[in-house]
Amino acid sequence: MPVHATITNHIPNSVVKLTNDQELVVDVQVEKPSHRYRVWTDWSTSTYHSVNFEKKDDHHYSLLLPCDNTGFFTLKIQYHDGVKWQNTGTFLDVHVDPDWIYDAIVYNVFLRAFTKVDGGDVMPGEGGTFEDVIAHMDEFVDLGINVL
Repeated sequence: MPVHATITNHIPNSVVKLTNDQELVVDVQVEKPSHRYRVWTDWSTSTYHSVNFEKKDDHHYSLLLPCDNTGFFTLKIQYHDGVKWQNTGTFLDVHVDPDWIYDAIVYNVFLRAFTKVDGGDVMPGEGGTFEDVIAHMDEFVDLGINVL
């Protein structure tokens, strides 16, 4: 039977959204202080590894993680039963965006829209070039667009 662990400062088994200029603080309350606890995560790497909690008292652990990388990460709370590491069934998914994303004004470029046509339809296979888009860069800036 899994040992119960509760994430107290986030909704457990949910997604937390952060930007890479923030830090993630995870506070966990546990039912069996005799066990050791850790987080099994792919945080800041592409492979899973363990991260140890700071023990606050017998029933409370805390973890501070800097959001150095962007992406989608999972933190699984585990305990050691004296023989091996076991999952508690409690996890937290974290999505870290670059810090500039919330100020971004994005324009999705369709190269066909930048085709030089003297009337008539654009035929399949015909279309604009990146040079055609670059020629309109001042217009994008005037509109406040900062991400293409």
